[in-house]
Amino acid sequence: MSRIKRARPALVVVVVALIAAVAGTALAGSGPDANSSASLKQQVKKTKKKASKALKKAKANAAVLDACSSGASAAGSAATCPLPPGPTGPTGATGDTGATGPRGPSDLLVVSNASSNLTTCNGTDLGACASLLGLFLPAGNWLLQAKLAIVNTGGAAATSNRCGLAQGSTELDEVRHSLAANTNPGMTEAIATAAVVSGVAAGTLIQVRCNEPTGDSLQAQDIRLTALRVETVG
Repeated sequence: MSRIKRARPALVVVVVALIAAVAGTALAGSGPDANSSASLKQQVKKTKKKASKALKKAKANAAVLDACSSGASAAGSAATCPLPPGPTGPTGATGDTGATGPRGPSDLLVVSNASSNLTTCNGTDLGACASLLGLFLPAGNWLLQAKLAIVNTGGAAATSNRCGLAQGSTELDEVRHSLAANTNPGMTEAIATAAVVSGVAAGTLIQVRCNEPTGDSLQAQDIRLTALRVETVG
């Protein structure tokens, strides 16, 4: 048993438009003068003209419908698919609040000291040496940086010196340096040191410390300690 093919939307539009045009003209030609030869010719002419216009318009609309049914825009037509949208619907419900993002760097703390004479501290453990500058931290994770200049104020060269950061008696970082005798080139050296501490309790003390072997005479100048709180430490 053969199946009847479904008519294309474009074909339906053309046929309907053509029937409407012809029917309208036929109705217009059913008046008192409908039987006259001149009147009949005139009606046929009008019918042909209307049918031609209707067919042309129907073909244009059919092209749009064909394009819409295939998901493409009608070639050579200003119309586009899909057809113009209807009225805007009601606003939807507000969505759930998103999760809080990670905390960025915050709470920058800075302390400084213009100068401080070092005290004798032999050995290599800075945790046992005197503090030049200290900073109490709030709880959290912190990036620590310190800078200072070490000046040899003595007559002999200083060759076994260290400066760095300490948490209590624990050394966090150190930098080694050697200095020429006072008044000689190299008698001063700039020092920079850094460390990271994680999960410290409120009130944790961080200090800048330097050693001074017996017989040396050193001074720290322009001492600065900076602490930057961070959310996480990789």
